[in-house]
Amino acid sequence: MAAKQSPLAKVEKRLADLHTQWHQAEAAYFQPDAFRLAIQSAIQTARTVSFVLQKNKAAIPNFEAWYGRWQAELGSIPLMTWMLNTRNFIEKEGDLTINSVVRAEIIGSHLENGPRYEISARLFDTPWKIIKRIPNTAYGDHLRAHGTFQIQRRWVENTLPEYELLDAVGIAFGHLCRLVGDAHKQVGLKSALSEKAAPDGRLPCMIGSEVDRSQRYYLSNGRPVDFERKGVKIREGDMEMSRKRYGQDPAKIFSPFGSSLDEQQKSLFANARTLLLRDGFHELMCFLFKERHPVGIITLRPDVHGDKYLMMRGLADEVAKTGADGLILMSETWQAPYDPAKPFARAQDSAQRQEWLTSTLAEKHLGRMKQIGARITRPNGGIALGHTVEIAGGYLASLAPIFAVWGITLPNSLGGTADGGHIELP
Repeated sequence: MAAKQSPLAKVEKRLADLHTQWHQAEAAYFQPDAFRLAIQSAIQTARTVSFVLQKNKAAIPNFEAWYGRWQAELGSIPLMTWMLNTRNFIEKEGDLTINSVVRAEIIGSHLENGPRYEISARLFDTPWKIIKRIPNTAYGDHLRAHGTFQIQRRWVENTLPEYELLDAVGIAFGHLCRLVGDAHKQVGLKSALSEKAAPDGRLPCMIGSEVDRSQRYYLSNGRPVDFERKGVKIREGDMEMSRKRYGQDPAKIFSPFGSSLDEQQKSLFANARTLLLRDGFHELMCFLFKERHPVGIITLRPDVHGDKYLMMRGLADEVAKTGADGLILMSETWQAPYDPAKPFARAQDSAQRQEWLTSTLAEKHLGRMKQIGARITRPNGGIALGHTVEIAGGYLASLAPIFAVWGITLPNSLGGTADGGHIELP
């Protein structure tokens, strides 16, 4: 007997069509005519998602009241109003006026405070002039030593200058995906697409796409930035090797599922102490949590200081993709007193520096950071750890991109430096 088709299957199919067209536009990003056709088709398809939903309204109990609430919510979002008006314009008036621009910026901080400007793509050589404008100040010296020059191609529509066009349609997809997901809930079903979506409704493959249309160069030597990303599958043999090396069960490094992040931090830090004393070092690791359950473990291996600014932005994309609402960062760090006379000095260059093993907890719902740590000493070529203590006022400006994803703005100056005052990742 054939399986009964979902009463909302056609709605889901139309949303899937929009997802496909979005990726077609992404693939054609550097082909102007192909991009224009694909993005306009996506905008038109987006409008028909609600048409198909209304066509099948008999399947949803109390449809008018339910849909009225969604109409009010989506109607209050300027981008969704633009999508509606633009679809009508495409059908009745013709093509959109889409301009190709280049955004040039220097990334030399975990905060979004570097120099940035946009110009027409026809003046592609002009962005390089931004480098000549770096001031001969302590800030300028910091940028030249640790900054990254980023050039990003962007398509912008005249009536929506505040958005990159592919991003705009992706965000609109997210709102429609939430609508379709809720429609399925009304009839006791699950939407395959919305089940995979991030909290804003976008699918993970639609988040962070701007990196693929960007070029990055180290200001210190002009070389292109090229990161390698690898997924690692943990096998039973790896678990056994870990047991033998560290004398503990790797499956038990977390507190029981559902434990508070404070409890998880204590458990993970105890494990980190063991690793550091056995290996003599600890890599920069991040544990992502969603509703108190682990959803990802990411190791970051920056080659130079400026890599951290980019990698933490990439980590923020992972937070958005997974819907993580908490994280625990584990690493060796340098700590030193903040010197207001040298606001861009790095802790590791201070004569008063101390080496610490630290763990920083960040939690969306409470908008907080908490840091614990233990001082590292290396007597006679060995290694020792002090007692674990809570670090008063502990913070990391490096978490600013993550808090931005959560809609929380950190101060523009945390202790006055680009790296967050007296605590610096190694």
